[in-house]
Amino acid sequence: MSIYSDLTPWYDRLFPVGDQQAVFLLHRLSMAEVCSVLDTGCGTGRHLEILADAGYIVAGLEPEADMAAEANRRLKGRGRVEVLSLQNAAQVPGAPFDVVLCLGNTLAHLLDGSALAEGLATLARVLKPGGLFIVQLVHFEKVLREGLDPFSVKVLEDGSEFHRSYDFSRAPERLGFSLRFENEAIRFEESFDLRPWTMDELDPAFEKHGFKIEELCGDWSGAPRQPDSPASIILARRR
Repeated sequence: MSIYSDLTPWYDRLFPVGDQQAVFLLHRLSMAEVCSVLDTGCGTGRHLEILADAGYIVAGLEPEADMAAEANRRLKGRGRVEVLSLQNAAQVPGAPFDVVLCLGNTLAHLLDGSALAEGLATLARVLKPGGLFIVQLVHFEKVLREGLDPFSVKVLEDGSEFHRSYDFSRAPERLGFSLRFENEAIRFEESFDLRPWTMDELDPAFEKHGFKIEELCGDWSGAPRQPDSPASIILARRR
């Protein structure tokens, strides 16, 4: 169990799905005229709940059992979240899907080229030809260029504090990522590695595994990514 399972009771308050993000996803899916969606690394299932409310057939995978259980609770039978890693996405019932989501920096947990290749090959297998692939990552080119933590401390209404920080000592191949959550009663902390994938690395990897990148946005407004945009939101099609 990782710190993400420990954070399950607070997860939706720490990582809320904003209205702009929900509107972006619903608009892009409506334009694509799709029916079924797989969310890989779905956390507590808030994206799936929004999509199920809109009438989509949904499924998810989440490697943390506590968060997967919370996602299934909130879906109330309208789809199923399996306790699986991204590399095991082919085991999710219902494949292939019209849309695959890979949000919340999930790809950054694939730490080298072979892991990325395995993950993309698996996701290509569970996405229909012509299907839509939406990826959200931190704008790692900006992070690496600036060499600064982009995080502020999050303080919840109960006084709980959530701290995040990067260690740049092994950049650009790795970023150390440290998390700490604490209040008067508890303290959770953990550090692990992320791979700060850049578009120069992702472009050829997507191409190799049959994904054609159609659009690169810098935030959930849908604006094109700029050097100082906070995110890399990739919209691609499976050939």
